[in-house]
Amino acid sequence: TGIDAATLAGTNPYSERDATKDGFGSDTRTWLLARKAGRISDKFDNPDMARGRREEQEAADLFEAWTGLRLARAKIGYLTHESGLVGASPDRRCELAPLLIEIKSKRDRFDFKVPVQYWWQMQLQMASTGHQNCVLLQYISLRAFGSHVKLPQIHTHLVRFNEARFQDFLDRYAAPFIRDLVALRAAGDD
Repeated sequence: TGIDAATLAGTNPYSERDATKDGFGSDTRTWLLARKAGRISDKFDNPDMARGRREEQEAADLFEAWTGLRLARAKIGYLTHESGLVGASPDRRCELAPLLIEIKSKRDRFDFKVPVQYWWQMQLQMASTGHQNCVLLQYISLRAFGSHVKLPQIHTHLVRFNEARFQDFLDRYAAPFIRDLVALRAAGDD
Protein backbone atom coordinates (compact mmCIF):
# COMPACT_ATOMS: atom_id res chain seq x y z
CA THR A 1 0.00 0.00 0.00
CA GLY A 2 0.99 3.62 -0.18
CA ILE A 3 2.09 3.99 3.42
CA ASP A 4 4.26 0.85 3.06
CA ALA A 5 6.26 2.78 0.47
CA ALA A 6 7.42 5.12 3.22
CA THR A 7 8.43 2.10 5.29
CA LEU A 8 10.43 0.68 2.37
CA ALA A 9 12.10 4.04 1.78
CA GLY A 10 12.95 4.26 5.49
CA THR A 11 10.87 7.39 6.05
CA ASN A 12 7.83 6.14 8.00
CA PRO A 13 8.32 7.34 11.59
CA TYR A 14 5.78 4.82 12.90
CA SER A 15 7.09 1.63 11.29
CA GLU A 16 10.00 1.19 13.71
CA ARG A 17 7.59 1.42 16.66
CA ASP A 18 5.33 -1.20 15.07
CA ALA A 19 8.25 -3.44 14.05
CA THR A 20 9.60 -3.31 17.60
CA LYS A 21 6.18 -4.19 19.00
CA ASP A 22 6.12 -7.25 16.71
CA GLY A 23 9.62 -8.34 17.80
CA PHE A 24 11.68 -7.06 14.85
CA GLY A 25 13.39 -4.15 16.60
CA SER A 26 14.43 -1.45 14.16
CA ASP A 27 14.55 -3.85 11.17
CA THR A 28 11.49 -2.42 9.42
CA ARG A 29 12.26 -4.04 6.05
CA THR A 30 12.26 -7.58 7.53
CA TRP A 31 9.14 -6.70 9.50
CA LEU A 32 7.40 -5.55 6.31
CA LEU A 33 8.53 -8.72 4.49
CA ALA A 34 7.11 -10.85 7.31
CA ARG A 35 3.80 -8.99 7.12
CA LYS A 36 3.49 -9.26 3.36
CA ALA A 37 4.54 -12.93 3.37
CA GLY A 38 1.83 -13.75 5.90
CA ARG A 39 4.28 -14.70 8.66
CA ILE A 40 2.74 -12.11 10.98
CA SER A 41 -0.55 -10.25 10.78
CA ASP A 42 -0.75 -7.59 8.09
CA LYS A 43 -3.83 -6.13 9.77
CA PHE A 44 -3.41 -3.45 12.36
CA ASP A 45 -5.49 -0.62 13.66
CA ASN A 46 -5.24 2.15 16.19
CA PRO A 47 -7.46 4.97 17.48
CA ASP A 48 -6.06 7.45 14.90
CA MET A 49 -6.93 5.11 12.02
CA ALA A 50 -10.42 4.50 13.45
CA ARG A 51 -10.98 8.27 13.76
CA GLY A 52 -9.83 8.70 10.17
CA ARG A 53 -12.40 6.21 8.90
CA ARG A 54 -15.15 7.85 10.98
CA GLU A 55 -14.36 11.40 9.87
CA GLU A 56 -13.31 10.89 6.23
CA GLN A 57 -16.70 11.78 4.77
CA GLU A 58 -17.03 14.86 7.00
CA ALA A 59 -13.63 16.05 5.76
CA ALA A 60 -14.58 15.39 2.12
CA ASP A 61 -17.85 17.31 2.55
CA LEU A 62 -16.06 20.28 4.12
CA PHE A 63 -13.44 20.27 1.33
CA GLU A 64 -16.23 20.40 -1.27
CA ALA A 65 -17.93 23.29 0.53
CA TRP A 66 -14.64 25.15 0.94
CA THR A 67 -13.31 24.71 -2.61
CA GLY A 68 -16.45 24.25 -4.73
CA LEU A 69 -14.84 21.10 -6.20
CA ARG A 70 -17.11 18.08 -6.36
CA LEU A 71 -15.57 14.81 -5.20
CA ALA A 72 -16.63 11.45 -6.60
CA ARG A 73 -18.76 9.56 -4.08
CA ALA A 74 -17.65 6.08 -5.09
CA LYS A 75 -14.58 4.72 -3.35
CA ILE A 76 -11.67 4.27 -5.73
CA GLY A 77 -10.38 1.02 -4.23
CA TYR A 78 -6.93 -0.50 -4.62
CA LEU A 79 -5.18 0.21 -7.91
CA THR A 80 -1.98 -1.50 -9.05
CA HIS A 81 0.76 0.47 -10.78
CA GLU A 82 1.55 -0.63 -14.35
CA SER A 83 4.85 -2.13 -13.09
CA GLY A 84 2.84 -4.64 -11.06
CA LEU A 85 5.18 -3.99 -8.14
CA VAL A 86 3.15 -1.53 -6.08
CA GLY A 87 -0.28 -0.03 -5.74
CA ALA A 88 -2.36 2.29 -3.63
CA SER A 89 -5.91 3.24 -2.73
CA PRO A 90 -6.54 6.99 -2.89
CA ASP A 91 -9.26 8.34 -0.61
CA ARG A 92 -11.06 10.50 -3.19
CA ARG A 93 -10.77 12.05 -6.62
CA CYS A 94 -12.32 15.19 -8.06
CA GLU A 95 -15.08 14.61 -10.59
CA LEU A 96 -14.13 17.35 -13.04
CA ALA A 97 -10.47 18.02 -12.27
CA PRO A 98 -7.51 15.61 -12.53
CA LEU A 99 -6.90 15.70 -8.78
CA LEU A 100 -6.66 13.07 -6.05
CA ILE A 101 -7.42 13.76 -2.39
CA GLU A 102 -5.66 12.05 0.52
CA ILE A 103 -7.51 12.70 3.78
CA LYS A 104 -5.87 12.64 7.20
CA SER A 105 -7.98 13.22 10.29
CA LYS A 106 -5.78 14.94 12.83
CA ARG A 107 -6.12 14.89 16.59
CA ASP A 108 -5.27 18.44 17.48
CA ARG A 109 -2.78 20.10 15.12
CA PHE A 110 -1.90 20.35 11.46
CA ASP A 111 1.36 19.46 9.78
CA PHE A 112 2.44 22.62 7.98
CA LYS A 113 4.84 20.64 5.79
CA VAL A 114 3.78 17.42 4.09
CA PRO A 115 5.09 14.59 6.29
CA VAL A 116 7.40 12.41 4.22
CA GLN A 117 5.40 9.23 4.89
CA TYR A 118 2.31 10.89 3.38
CA TRP A 119 4.36 12.26 0.47
CA TRP A 120 5.40 8.71 -0.48
CA GLN A 121 1.84 7.47 -0.05
CA MET A 122 0.58 10.20 -2.39
CA GLN A 123 3.34 9.46 -4.94
CA LEU A 124 2.15 5.84 -5.14
CA GLN A 125 -1.45 7.00 -5.50
CA MET A 126 -0.58 9.32 -8.37
CA ALA A 127 1.62 6.73 -10.07
CA SER A 128 -1.11 4.08 -9.79
CA THR A 129 -3.82 6.35 -11.24
CA GLY A 130 -1.88 8.45 -13.75
CA HIS A 131 -2.72 11.67 -11.89
CA GLN A 132 -0.12 14.43 -11.61
CA ASN A 133 -1.56 16.20 -8.53
CA CYS A 134 -2.83 15.14 -5.14
CA VAL A 135 -4.11 17.26 -2.26
CA LEU A 136 -3.24 16.31 1.29
CA LEU A 137 -6.38 17.30 3.19
CA GLN A 138 -5.88 17.48 6.93
CA TYR A 139 -9.05 17.66 8.99
CA ILE A 140 -9.75 18.41 12.65
CA SER A 141 -13.33 17.89 13.71
CA LEU A 142 -15.23 19.80 16.37
CA ARG A 143 -15.04 16.68 18.55
CA ALA A 144 -11.25 16.93 18.61
CA PHE A 145 -11.14 20.50 19.92
CA GLY A 146 -14.19 20.52 22.16
CA SER A 147 -16.64 23.36 22.56
CA HIS A 148 -14.21 26.31 22.25
CA VAL A 149 -13.94 25.92 18.45
CA LYS A 150 -16.95 26.95 16.38
CA LEU A 151 -16.06 25.27 13.07
CA PRO A 152 -14.18 22.16 12.02
CA GLN A 153 -10.77 22.99 10.59
CA ILE A 154 -9.05 21.92 7.37
CA HIS A 155 -5.59 22.53 5.98
CA THR A 156 -4.39 21.52 2.51
CA HIS A 157 -1.15 20.92 0.62
CA LEU A 158 -0.83 20.31 -3.10
CA VAL A 159 1.68 17.59 -3.96
CA ARG A 160 2.88 17.01 -7.51
CA PHE A 161 3.96 13.68 -8.94
CA ASN A 162 7.73 13.29 -9.11
CA GLU A 163 8.35 10.65 -11.78
CA ALA A 164 12.13 10.54 -11.34
CA ARG A 165 11.92 9.93 -7.58
CA PHE A 166 9.16 7.38 -8.10
CA GLN A 167 11.23 5.46 -10.66
CA ASP A 168 14.18 5.54 -8.27
CA PHE A 169 11.88 4.14 -5.56
CA LEU A 170 10.81 1.29 -7.85
CA ASP A 171 14.42 0.44 -8.75
CA ARG A 172 16.03 0.85 -5.32
CA TYR A 173 13.29 -0.33 -2.98
CA ALA A 174 10.22 -1.92 -4.57
CA ALA A 175 11.82 -4.32 -7.09
CA PRO A 176 14.35 -5.78 -4.59
CA PHE A 177 11.62 -6.03 -1.95
CA ILE A 178 9.28 -7.92 -4.30
CA ARG A 179 12.15 -10.24 -5.32
CA ASP A 180 12.84 -11.00 -1.63
CA LEU A 181 9.13 -11.40 -0.89
CA VAL A 182 8.71 -13.95 -3.70
CA ALA A 183 11.73 -15.88 -2.40
CA LEU A 184 10.42 -15.79 1.17
CA ARG A 185 7.00 -17.04 0.09
CA ALA A 186 8.61 -19.82 -2.00
CA ALA A 187 10.73 -20.88 0.96
CA GLY A 188 7.59 -21.05 3.08
CA ASP A 189 5.96 -23.41 0.59
CA ASP A 190 8.75 -26.00 0.98
